[in-house]
Amino acid sequence: MKISFNTELARKCGINAAIVADYLWHLIETDDIVECREDGIWVRCPMWQIRCHRPVLTRHQIERALRILREHNVIRSDQPEKKKFDHANWYRFTASGIELMEPGWGA
Repeated sequence: MKISFNTELARKCGINAAIVADYLWHLIETDDIVECREDGIWVRCPMWQIRCHRPVLTRHQIERALRILREHNVIRSDQPEKKKFDHANWYRFTASGIELMEPGWGA
């Protein structure tokens, strides 16, 4: 399995965070589980889904990567419909996150 990531984001947030961000970016571009809200495009992604598609990362590494991405203002997360059985979060890239992932997109 070949895993790619954004090298600029890896310099800023670390390789694990760049791998997770690349997967979320891929979901936004290709997945049906996206939602357009007034503040951007959100994608629903449970933890197990990231682990299945990026098996080189442990659950702890993924949780830390998501925290780092939030702290560096690359992504936002939300859990709009909290249900006992549904622990999936929704994620969206911020303007600075979009710039990092796709230079020139926001220009």
